[in-house]
Amino acid sequence: MENSRYKFRAWCKKGKEMITDFWIEAKDGECFGKYSMQAYPEWELMQFTGFKDKNGKEVYEGDIITTNAIRIVNTYPLNVIFMDGGFYPFCKSNSYGVSLGDGIEVIGNMYENPELWSGQNR
Repeated sequence: MENSRYKFRAWCKKGKEMITDFWIEAKDGECFGKYSMQAYPEWELMQFTGFKDKNGKEVYEGDIITTNAIRIVNTYPLNVIFMDGGFYPFCKSNSYGVSLGDGIEVIGNMYENPELWSGQNR
């Protein structure tokens, strides 16, 4: 079996801080990581999507993004979620056909900037 390495970051609920450079490596059907998740149950993991925004910033699950996609009349904040085996921008009121490609910009994340997402009826 080929080794796979998955990049994450983690939100520490207790300390209210983002832990970066977090990874999990799958080797021969087993997972190994930099940290033991049993030792840190207060952490929320967010996987790196493999994409960068228009400014070169890495896009993670849980990020709040905007886009200049043609299909969206207003630039609503979108939350990056993992669903059906892929990463997608999600709006509370609609599901838009937007991909994590050119034109997106990370403006925050749902843990450090909840006001960008939770206070809106979208």
